[in-house]
Amino acid sequence: MPFDMLIKLYNLPENIKDMDKIKKEGISIKRPLALDKSRVVNFVREYFSQNWANECDVAFSKTPISCFVATCGEELVSFAAYDVTYKDFFGLPGVIEGYRGKGIGKVYFLKHCLL
Repeated sequence: MPFDMLIKLYNLPENIKDMDKIKKEGISIKRPLALDKSRVVNFVREYFSQNWANECDVAFSKTPISCFVATCGEELVSFAAYDVTYKDFFGLPGVIEGYRGKGIGKVYFLKHCLL
């Protein structure tokens, strides 16, 4: 069942403590390159949905690419896209099980996608 996840930007903590925690766990965030497109879109399709994969695909048509991914070593563990469905719309944050609750979406994607 599709659903929307709205994030209250006015209610974010000023001091986000999870940044160091994520780095210590070996999780890094980057904007993917065009050559990463099929890997990222396939990851989103496999772990989330075809609809999200379609929107993630659109993120790769933007300049700069309007998507970020989190990796742990070589493994993709999370993604977030913005300015895809609508301009100035942050959406499509996804974190695979086992990495949820670590603050990836809250910290890095909000920080990276909204700056």
